[in-house]
Amino acid sequence: MNFNFTKTEALINRTEKSKNLFIIANNIMEQIMKGNCDYEFNALHTKALQKAKEAKVIERCPTPVKYDNEEMNALEQMAFKRCYELSARMDIMPSTRVITNQISKLGYALTAAKQVTNNVAGEGFERMAQMGLVNETSEFFIFRSARNLVAPKVLAKVDALFAERFGWAA
Repeated sequence: MNFNFTKTEALINRTEKSKNLFIIANNIMEQIMKGNCDYEFNALHTKALQKAKEAKVIERCPTPVKYDNEEMNALEQMAFKRCYELSARMDIMPSTRVITNQISKLGYALTAAKQVTNNVAGEGFERMAQMGLVNETSEFFIFRSARNLVAPKVLAKVDALFAERFGWAA
């Protein structure tokens, strides 16, 4: 049996449910292992698996908050995307506590701001920095995109953190 790369890619692109995407990814890998399709299908397996992981996070997490302010909506969407992409890449799910007590009440952008306000460069930041994921931290989100969401005192700590550790200026 011969599989069509274009049709398989189209199937992945139009599928939204995580369960179905995991099935597609598993089927692709099974066919690769059996020698029923070219090795180029490995890229489709990776694509389906990543999309499945992202869909799983999106299905579990609340939808982003809708604001009247266009700038705040953009920040919320950016923070939401950051959340589900990072969760999928690291193959972890946000904790139920964070989902219930923070994201559901505040939204994604304000949750990041609250986390930074409570503890700049805390344990989570250090762990992600060691993994080379500084650009995925709440501190980086505030530093680069959402400076207006934290108090000037907190922003000064964030700016000092990136200036001292990485030589980055705001």
